Amino acid sequence: MHKDFDQITMRGPTSLAFIIAVLFPAFACAEKIDFNSQIQPIFSENCYTCHGPDASKVESGLRLDRREDALKGGESGKAIVPGDPGKSLIMERITHPDPDDVMPPPEKKDRLKPGQIALIRQWISEGAEWGTHWAFVAPLRPPVPVVKNPSWVKNPIDRFVLAKLEEQGLAPSAEASPATLLRRLALDLTGLPPSLSELSAPFDFQKEAEHLISNPRFGERWGREWLDAARYSDSAGYEKDLPRMNHFYRDWVVKAINDDLGFDKFSTLQLAADQLNSSLADRAALGFMGLSPSYWKELQLPVDIIKTVVAEEWEERIHTLSSTFLGLNVACARCHDHKFDPITAKDYYSLAGIVASTRPADVSMLEAEATKVILDARKKVTTLEADLKKLQAKKPAEPPEATANLKKQIEELKKNTPNYDAPF
Repeated sequence: MHKDFDQITMRGPTSLAFIIAVLFPAFACAEKIDFNSQIQPIFSENCYTCHGPDASKVESGLRLDRREDALKGGESGKAIVPGDPGKSLIMERITHPDPDDVMPPPEKKDRLKPGQIALIRQWISEGAEWGTHWAFVAPLRPPVPVVKNPSWVKNPIDRFVLAKLEEQGLAPSAEASPATLLRRLALDLTGLPPSLSELSAPFDFQKEAEHLISNPRFGERWGREWLDAARYSDSAGYEKDLPRMNHFYRDWVVKAINDDLGFDKFSTLQLAADQLNSSLADRAALGFMGLSPSYWKELQLPVDIIKTVVAEEWEERIHTLSSTFLGLNVACARCHDHKFDPITAKDYYSLAGIVASTRPADVSMLEAEATKVILDARKKVTTLEADLKKLQAKKPAEPPEATANLKKQIEELKKNTPNYDAPF
């Protein structure tokens, strides 16, 4: 035993009890240690720089981010022996008194706190189970708690609320008035307050909910949540803020929600409507990727700068795609494998390859006949504009009436052709 520790414990049982309580607070808790919430954050903060997912920086052949690698150990031997902290080299290194041998190295990180060491010790004693990140674990329906006042309960969720209230010695609030309940319901479902006539009518929660869900404003209210994630805007933004016909996509999202379109189809159409022989109306779903910004690229810039700008465009698409449909950010893997999520740099660049091979294009949202009318009108305008240019270049100049007539024809064609300026 270390001589300093001997001197401390010789002062009496009270001092010894105090030292044990400070050094090993985790042992006072009977709950099993959870790797994801208690151990992995310690490893990530203090160990992963040299023993983590970045294969190019792994030292001494030891990785602690994956169970199979950690149990295999590194050049010095087995870092972790499940069930036996005494044989686990990691315990020797994180408690070592010599600054040349302690981990993490003092020049890189502070020594682990006693509570952190105690957690690792208990975790190894319990078998060093890794577990799966909570985001990748299928949720399980928990048992419904028993409550003292079941008459208050109207649905299973109420039991969880009431159980926590009873645990805290609290009673539920009195039921709100019908007007208050209707106002809450209307604001939640449509984003708008109820009308005076709705407030004066008899209140039935179920009927009011069905009525509000069938209201077109329902799709607008909840479509906004998706449009925010899809980075919707009515124009291109940035310093030029050029106009874009993004409203087709916005209206498609609103209609999809009002029509209760299944999320599988809702997702698939936004990523591949052009590959699915979908209806013309559903082609608007492709606006999800079409909303991506295209940064200005001056061709006189150095090639490396242009490549970097293009890579930024790819990253924006990958980030938006992953954060909306997967609920996580793949873009971090542009530079390194993820610390926690099972996503590698190879995964990122596989997605980047798909994005890089995709080309944006303007697609008509009109029926074929209406599109033909517009194309014919544009062709006539192009011919008339060429004739006008010739007239204006003549010497001596043609009479003003000649050019005025051509200008009038061009203006009337543009004005009288529906959707003449549609972007296709």
